[in-house]
Amino acid sequence: MKAHVLFDDEGNVGAMSHPKHGKKSGSGGQGGFIPGPGQQTALLDVPAELADLKPRDLHAAVRVINHYEGTPRLVIKD
Repeated sequence: MKAHVLFDDEGNVGAMSHPKHGKKSGSGGQGGFIPGPGQQTALLDVPAELADLKPRDLHAAVRVINHYEGTPRLVIKD
């Protein structure tokens, strides 16, 4: 499962949305988000162990880290 994620430079998730299968993503593939200063968006894989969480619980359970060569990755909060 993938999710569009809006996050800041510290990896805090500001918003998440799930892409709709077979439909175009709005706003240039940013999940409908318009990043502000210090923010960016990415389409990221949701950790498999969290795939069954409700959206609100998923949002609270994850953060973004820059993994290999600055590629963002969604991970479970410590």
